[in-house]
Amino acid sequence: MSNILYVIDGYLTSKDKFEVTLELINQLKKLDPQRKILLINKFNNSWGIEQYVDYYCEYLDGFLVGYPPNDVLENKQYDMPYVYFEVEGKTLENWMPLEGVSDHVANVYNGFIFASKEAKKLGYEKVFRIEYDMLFDEVEFQTILDDLNKFENEEFLIYGKRQEGKWAQNYQFLIDLHFCGYSNKTLQGFDYVKNDNEFWSLCKKIGYVGKWSEYILAMVFNYNLKENIQGTFYHNFTRTQFPNSQFDRISSSGLWTDKWKDIPKIARLDVDGGHKPDKNRLVLFYLNMDYDSVDVEIVSNKGYYKKVTLSPKAWCYDIIDRQEDMVFMSKMMYDNKEHTITTYVNNDTYDKLNCRFIAK
Repeated sequence: MSNILYVIDGYLTSKDKFEVTLELINQLKKLDPQRKILLINKFNNSWGIEQYVDYYCEYLDGFLVGYPPNDVLENKQYDMPYVYFEVEGKTLENWMPLEGVSDHVANVYNGFIFASKEAKKLGYEKVFRIEYDMLFDEVEFQTILDDLNKFENEEFLIYGKRQEGKWAQNYQFLIDLHFCGYSNKTLQGFDYVKNDNEFWSLCKKIGYVGKWSEYILAMVFNYNLKENIQGTFYHNFTRTQFPNSQFDRISSSGLWTDKWKDIPKIARLDVDGGHKPDKNRLVLFYLNMDYDSVDVEIVSNKGYYKKVTLSPKAWCYDIIDRQEDMVFMSKMMYDNKEHTITTYVNNDTYDKLNCRFIAK
């Protein structure tokens, strides 16, 4: 009998989520019939899916993590996630806000704890957790099966280990959570967090203070990685390692998924490699990361105007003088749709711009 239990982490709020989950269940049954499947549903409607798995349970406890504590912000302990785009030795940083992005991080962490506890009740030492909207390429899954057979005699099987975000400390790293394996030993000393205070205490314990789930779980596992806990790490992006598999087949719109939606990004300018703010100028960065083609037209109340068509991954930028009480009105046209954005840049909003452009 295998020591590994497949655990599908699901959130079946709709029929389409039920359907993609069932497709994953049937694929696992076909490609690895010897191992059992537990489905954890974080919604109170099963859609009858329990008949297709070996074990089924619901985990309905959860909360959204709010604004970071003042002491964390004042002491500059908060590791704010951002994505970035590099061009010609310059960097556009797109910082995520303190609230409204990844607030579900505690639910993700608690889900790992819950899966481990449920597996242990069922007699399993190890979990191979898979997100419900994953679907594997059958050829690529043979490599994962080889990894799983090796994992039978190890304590963890982790994909996508890397650093992402130039602020990361040398000891910090993240992992991909689309699928990963871990044993009870890797979570020794950790339990549910039930409120904000317990979540921020967890962060301080593991040495990462932020809401990026991929960092939280990586640092939790890292906390217990001693000489007697051996396993396998794969580095770099999981999507690159398994290019033909399907990730995030159902993604809800939100600040994280829409991080590049608005064009242009209006950014603060830092010069001297980011060491010196230039508060007298602004950067308007046009970058198409989401559309087949997009037409952008923008006008400001201070005389700035631009109209540009951007193909996929195309970019350009303007550096302009900053004036008092600026208003930018942008209109985007793509796929017969129209999207408009109004951005105010004044003394009250300037420091709150979530994008920074770093020049030499």
